[in-house]
Amino acid sequence: MKNKLIIIVCTLSLFGCQPKESESESLKEAKATYSRMMQIAQDSKAIAETQIDQLKLKADSLILIGDSLLANKLIKVNTKLDSLHLELETWKKQAQEMKAHSSLAEGDEPHDHSHHGKTIDYSEFSDEQLLELQIEMEKQVQLIQNQLSELKKSLTEDVD
Repeated sequence: MKNKLIIIVCTLSLFGCQPKESESESLKEAKATYSRMMQIAQDSKAIAETQIDQLKLKADSLILIGDSLLANKLIKVNTKLDSLHLELETWKKQAQEMKAHSSLAEGDEPHDHSHHGKTIDYSEFSDEQLLELQIEMEKQVQLIQNQLSELKKSLTEDVD
C-alpha cells in the first residue's frame, strides 16, 4: 500500500505545475476528498480505541474465570487491532503533512520544513495531481476502515 503511494508521488513529482491563480475544480474536489477521508479516519480511530479498551477488559475477565482459550484469542485480535490503529495514525500524519505542504492548506502561510527532515514538497504538485493523491489516500483509509469493521464483526461472532 505504501509502495503504491510512493510510486504515485514520485511519478507525479516529475511533472511540472503551473502557478495557481484561482481555486480549480480539482483543488476543490481534493479539499472535499481530504475532508471525507479525515472523517473516515476519525470514525475509524474511535472504533479502534473503543474496541481495544473493550477487548482488554474482556480478556482480563476471561482470564479471571479461567477461560484462557478465548482470552488468548481476544489478545490476538487486540494485537491486530493495535496494528491497524498504528497504521491509521501513520496514515493520518501523512495526510496532514500533505495538506500542510500543498495548496490544500488554507491561506498562503509559509511553513518551515527544516524540522521535518526529508519531506516531499507538495507545493510543486498541480491541483490534478493533488486530487489523484487524495483519492489514493482515501482508498487507503477506507481499506483500514474495512479491516477494522471485519475485525469487529469477527470479534462479535467469537465472543457473543
